[in-house]
Amino acid sequence: MRLKKSLLAFVLGQATIGLSLGLFLASFVSAAEGGSVSGTIHVRKAYVETKGPKSDKDVVVYLEPAVKSAVTAPVPGAKMNQKGLVFVPHVLAIQKGTTVDFLNEDSVNHNVSSPAACCNFDLGQWGKGVVKNYKFDSAGVAPILCSLHPEMAATVVVLNTPYFTTASLVTNEAAKKQSASYSIKGVPAGKYTLKIWNGKLVATDQMVTVIDGAATKAEIDIHKK
Repeated sequence: MRLKKSLLAFVLGQATIGLSLGLFLASFVSAAEGGSVSGTIHVRKAYVETKGPKSDKDVVVYLEPAVKSAVTAPVPGAKMNQKGLVFVPHVLAIQKGTTVDFLNEDSVNHNVSSPAACCNFDLGQWGKGVVKNYKFDSAGVAPILCSLHPEMAATVVVLNTPYFTTASLVTNEAAKKQSASYSIKGVPAGKYTLKIWNGKLVATDQMVTVIDGAATKAEIDIHKK
C-alpha cells in the first residue's frame, strides 16, 4: 500500500512539474510572438475606385514604435512584375533596406524607373524573362514608371518599420460603403503610432499599445486629403 501511495505521489508530482513547465513555455512563446493590432478601415465621405489593376483599393497600414529601437532585418523576396502592360502588384509595401526584383513577363521590352526623392533610379530596359532589381535604402513613397509605356504606373511604399500590412478596400454597392479588414501580427509589446498610406485618402494617426499575447483593436477612418 505504501509503495502504491509513493508511486502515485511521484506520478502526480511529475505531472505537476510537467504542467508548470508547459505553462511557463506557453507563456514564453506567447511573449516571444508579441501581440497583434487589427480592425476595420472605413471610408468616410469619399469614394475611390476599388476595381481593376490600377485602382486605389490598396491601403498600407503600419506601426511606428514610439521609442526607437533595433528592428529586424528586411524579409527577402519582394517582387513587382510587369505583366499585360501592368505592374503587379500595383502597390507594394516594403521595409527600408529591401531589394525588389522586377521581372518582365511580357513579350515586349520594359523599363523600371522612379523620380522619387527617396529612391531616384533608372534600371534601363530589358526583354521577356529578365529580372532586374533595386535596393530601397531610404524610406518614402516611390512612384514606379515604365518609360516605354507611359500608361504603366505603380507605387512602392518604403517604411522604417517591419510591422505593416496591405489591405484591400471592398465596395458594398447596396450599402454605399467601402471598407477593409486589416491585421498586423507578431508585434513586440510597446507603444506605437498607427498610420496608413493610400493613393487618394488619408487618416489621422493613432497611438496604440500592444501587449504580449493580446489582440489590440483599432478602427481606422480614412477620408479625402
